[in-house]
Amino acid sequence: MTRKERLAYIDKAVASHRKQFEALSRDLRRVPYFGVGLVLVVPAAIYWGVIGALTALGAVLGSGIGAFYIVLGHRKEREDKIRALLEEAEELRAREPPSPAPRKG
Repeated sequence: MTRKERLAYIDKAVASHRKQFEALSRDLRRVPYFGVGLVLVVPAAIYWGVIGALTALGAVLGSGIGAFYIVLGHRKEREDKIRALLEEAEELRAREPPSPAPRKG
């Protein structure tokens, strides 16, 4: 793969990772909606008592915390990949040979 092709690939990959990062940011803003599931605690308490309420509470909190953890992990992964690709692109551009000077004559 030539340097030019590699740089083009890196640019496309960075754009793709940035798009995914933005999608993950939207998902992170949606995580608090897991709290809506807390309304299930009341019916669980009515039908199954304290054990049912605690089970429903644990399930809702566990799902919300799990989603938050997964989204944050994926965002960090995308951030790291973007940073690595940009560093690689900088290296490639720094090693680029200077363009030949026009000849006089």
